Amino acid sequence: MKNTNKFIRLFFLLIILYTNIKAQDNNYWNQVPGSRTALLGGAVVGGVRDNSAVFYNPGALGFVDSSSISIAANSFQYEMVNIINGGGNGVDFKSNKFQTVPLVTVSGSFKLKSNSKSTFGFIVFTKNQTSNSFSKRIDDSLNWENVLYNYDTSYYVSNNPKIGYIGDFNMRTSLNETWIGFGYAYKINKHISIGLTPFLAYRTQFYNKSFESRVALDPLSNYANPWGISSIGYSDVSNISSTNIRALGKIGAAFDFNKLKLGITYTSQSFNIGGKTLISRDITYHGGQADPTFTLTGFGPPINGVTFSYAYNLNDRQEGLKTTYKSPYSIAGGAEYSFKNTKFLVSAEYFTKIEAYNLITPDSTNFYRSGLISPYFGSQSNIKSAKSNEYLKIVEASKEVFNYSFAIEQNLNKNFVRIVNSINPKLLHLEGIIISGSYRTDKSSYKKASNDFWVYKYGYGDTTYTVGQSLSFTNINIQHFNLGLTIQRKKSDLHIGFCYSYGSNNNFQALNNMANPKDNVISNNLGAVPNFDSPANYKYTSYSLLLGYTYHIK
Repeated sequence: MKNTNKFIRLFFLLIILYTNIKAQDNNYWNQVPGSRTALLGGAVVGGVRDNSAVFYNPGALGFVDSSSISIAANSFQYEMVNIINGGGNGVDFKSNKFQTVPLVTVSGSFKLKSNSKSTFGFIVFTKNQTSNSFSKRIDDSLNWENVLYNYDTSYYVSNNPKIGYIGDFNMRTSLNETWIGFGYAYKINKHISIGLTPFLAYRTQFYNKSFESRVALDPLSNYANPWGISSIGYSDVSNISSTNIRALGKIGAAFDFNKLKLGITYTSQSFNIGGKTLISRDITYHGGQADPTFTLTGFGPPINGVTFSYAYNLNDRQEGLKTTYKSPYSIAGGAEYSFKNTKFLVSAEYFTKIEAYNLITPDSTNFYRSGLISPYFGSQSNIKSAKSNEYLKIVEASKEVFNYSFAIEQNLNKNFVRIVNSINPKLLHLEGIIISGSYRTDKSSYKKASNDFWVYKYGYGDTTYTVGQSLSFTNINIQHFNLGLTIQRKKSDLHIGFCYSYGSNNNFQALNNMANPKDNVISNNLGAVPNFDSPANYKYTSYSLLLGYTYHIK
C-alpha cells in the first residue's frame, strides 16, 4: 500500500508537468507513446511488457512483472515543410522551425497484491499535435491583360500596360489531442492474458486563414475617369476554434510462449460526449466591369460600353456550436520473437474509413449581407441566397489506412557492460545496454469531403462534392526511422533515441492561385481560388531527439 500511495502521488505530479509534441493532422501513427516503444516504432502489440501496454495491448498488462512509472520526452525537433507551387506556378510556401518540444508521456502499472492475477495501469499522452504556419506576399507590376477580365479592347483603356498587384496570404493551423486511459488485465494462465482500456480523448483545433488581394489601376484609365474606380480588391478571413471530448475503448489479448509473443487488439469507434465551436468568416469583394453590350440609362443620354463598379460582402460569426468528431475503429496485431540477445518485432494496424459527415453545422442565417451585384454576371445573383448552414459548415471524412512497423532490439554482451561499469563503478552500476532500431509507416487518412465557397459555386474541380469547409489540412504519407539506446539500471531505465521522418505528396491541392490572379468572381477572385491545373508538391521532413525515463517501484 505504501508503494501504491507513492505511485499515486507521482502520477498527479507528472500530470502537472505534462505537455505536447508536433505531428500531422491526418496521420494515426505519428505519435508513439512510451519510452521503449517509441524507440521500437510502436512495433510492440505482441511483445509489449511495460506501462505502454495500456495503449498498445491492454491484455499484455497481465505479463508486466513489477509496478513502474515512466516518462517519455521528445526534447528537440527541427521541422521543414515546403509546398512547391502552393500559391500557383512558381509561388512556394515554406516553413522551417527549430523548437524545444517538452513532450511528457506519463504511464504506470501496478498490482494490488504481488501474486495477483489482476494488473492495473494508466497512460496520459498526446495522441496527435500539429501546427502549420504559412505566409506569403506578392507585390509586383503585372500586365493588365493577365489580371483584368478581358472582353475586348474597350474593356480597359490605358496608356500604361502595367497595373500594381498585391497578394497577401497567411495561414495558421493547430491541433492538440490528448488521451487518458485506465487499463485492466487478467492473466488467465502463464500463456494467456486479456485486458481492456477505456479512453477519454480531448481535442482542440484552431484554423486561421486570411487572403488579401488588391489591384491598383492607372489613374488615367477609363476606370478612373470618369467612373472613379481606382482599385479592385478581394479579402477572405476565416477563423475556427473547436473543442471536442469523446470516449472510446480498446480490448486486447496477449499470448506468451517464452521466445514467441503474440498480441491482437480491437479499438472501438469513438462516442461523442460534447464540444463547442466558434466559427467566423468575412468575404469582401469590390470590382469593376466594362461591358460594351450594356447601355446605362436614367442618367441623361444613354451611355454605351459603360464601365461600372460593384461590391458585396458575405459575413457571419456563430459561437457555441455543437462539435461532433468521429474516429474509426481499428484492428491491430503483432509478434515478437527472441533469440539469445536479439529480439525481432513486427506490428500492423488497419483503420476503417469514415464517410463524409458534418463535424460542425452552423445555424441557417444569411451569409450574404449586402452589396451591388454586377448585372453582367447574372449568376452572381445566386450569392444573395447563400446561407451559413451550407457554406460555413465543416465537413470531414477519412479513408481506410493500413500501417505496419518492424523493429530489432539488441542486448549488448554482458562483458561489454562490465567494461563500461569499470569506468566509474560508483556512478554507473549498469544492468544492461540495449540498442534499438525501427521503421514504421504512417499513411494519411485524408479524404476530400467538400469544396469551399467559390470552388463549389462556380464549378471548379469536382462538383460532386458538397459545399463546405474542412479543418483537415495535410495529406502526406510519412515514414519514420528510429535509432536508440536503453541504459538499464537496477531500479530505472534511461532511453535516448533519434527519429528521422519524411513524407511527400506530388498531387497536393494548392492553397490559392496568387501566381495568376484574375479580376472576376467566375474566374478566381484575384487569386483566391486554387490552381487546379497544376497541383502542388508537399514535402515534409523532421528530426527529433527522444528522451525517456522509467522508474521501477518495488
